[in-house]
Amino acid sequence: MRTLTQSNVSTTNVEVVDDTPTGKAVVTIPRSGDASVMAARGANLRLRADSISIKSADLLYVTAAPQAAYRAIAQRLSDAPRAFEFVAFNPGMGQIIADFAQCEPVIAECDLLVVNKNEARQLAQQMDLPCSGLPIMDICRGLGRRCQGFVCITDGEHGAWLTGDTGIFYQPAFEQRRPAYQSSTLGAGDTFGATLAYMLRMRESPEAALQLAARNAAATMTALDAHSGALWIVDLSV
Repeated sequence: MRTLTQSNVSTTNVEVVDDTPTGKAVVTIPRSGDASVMAARGANLRLRADSISIKSADLLYVTAAPQAAYRAIAQRLSDAPRAFEFVAFNPGMGQIIADFAQCEPVIAECDLLVVNKNEARQLAQQMDLPCSGLPIMDICRGLGRRCQGFVCITDGEHGAWLTGDTGIFYQPAFEQRRPAYQSSTLGAGDTFGATLAYMLRMRESPEAALQLAARNAAATMTALDAHSGALWIVDLSV
């Protein structure tokens, strides 16, 4: 709460649950740089549809969450489908495999779906779309035909693909100088998704939004933690 306030982010809609601890995550980063996260969901498990107090917003960004949270969010979107002008969804592999029935209503309402390459293949299987042996661009196109909004598939250092009105846009990853001891990618995916959602909501072109998201993801990897390397919007430029 203190960090949010210091970053000029409103905490008006944060719900405090007195008898439940705050959710926590322990992140381990091996030499390979692929972070592993062990999470204790805590108060996040208490989220209900009637506890989502936000009446309307320019942008709603939904990421990996407990099953109960997806039910609450899906119900909220169903009750007031256009209360949020732009809805972005970034589910994790666990949610796609175990909670697809809960995720599907959120996917149906979202304006932007962001998944990595492996998540995209799993999601295509869940939707009975052919994906075996297909390149990422074709999977992106297939998911785009099934989703009402933009679909973005990321592939780490190999770049990202985004559906648009005129076809599929591709953005290679930006290279950033990092300390020799550091190979962490922690936070890059979240920074990428959030930046892409914000830029599309601000009516940037898909191509420009994709480039800005990739630039910010690269900046995030210049720091060992998940957020201090990320750029403020005013520091981003095409």
